[in-house]
Amino acid sequence: MAKISVDKVRAVFAISISLIFILFPANTVSGEKNKSSNKIISINSTVIAAEFKTVQECMDAIKKNTGSTLKIITDKPSQVSGFLSDGEHFACVEKATDAKGTFIDGWYTVK
Repeated sequence: MAKISVDKVRAVFAISISLIFILFPANTVSGEKNKSSNKIISINSTVIAAEFKTVQECMDAIKKNTGSTLKIITDKPSQVSGFLSDGEHFACVEKATDAKGTFIDGWYTVK
């Protein structure tokens, strides 16, 4: 897996925070207990990222490297994202640049 830039980490963090606020009520964020599951929700994670040729290749690599199953929340041709079985986040998103062309930007978080 490759190291990523600070700007990319900030963007991923912003996306992760957005997902947390969408999927959980406001009183369950920042380490408070989720009353429905008694699970403590943490945003203190590290991002692991790499580039892939296809979304399927990205998802297969995330499953292999984490040993987790994927709970898919967003399933679009250019973006698949959701949660790992341990509650951490993942995404495989199509990107296009002049220099690199079109590729899949894949990432997942670990505690």
